[in-house]
Amino acid sequence: MTGTTRKPEPSLQGRHPPPPRGEEEARPATQGQQPIIADNHRSEDLTMATHISRRPADAPPYEELLEAVRTMDLYSQDALNKIEGLAKLALVSLESPSTYLDPRSLAETLKTIVYLAQDTCNSINCTAEGVRGDYTNDADRKASGRRHDAMRAAQQQIANGRG
Repeated sequence: MTGTTRKPEPSLQGRHPPPPRGEEEARPATQGQQPIIADNHRSEDLTMATHISRRPADAPPYEELLEAVRTMDLYSQDALNKIEGLAKLALVSLESPSTYLDPRSLAETLKTIVYLAQDTCNSINCTAEGVRGDYTNDADRKASGRRHDAMRAAQQQIANGRG
């Protein structure tokens, strides 16, 4: 990042910036559809966007989704700026022999990076869940269930004296 100007760190206490002007345009609903948002597409693209952008009636409103995106952006920028700073300090510390003689400070820095990453993932996931936009992987969930079942079967065999 040499020679570049950094954006100021976001504050969790601050306000969100207003949406960019002219980039988004609300399209009126037609024949009972929910309103859609299009990014100034050409008319042939708008037909495709209209088809793709139909939302169920119980979908969160646009303003709620926008607020969730802004909140997730705030979480990620805040944490990633901190992680970047800690990682740079850790790299600089590796240039000093004292780090190798007593690596506890470096270990604590790395633990802090892990904590920030996990906490930010959790915060972003909770925000996404709030608007029903969280990622779920059914294959991972099923594999986890199979592992759990296999562990239970092994425990049962041990309890029955077969293991």
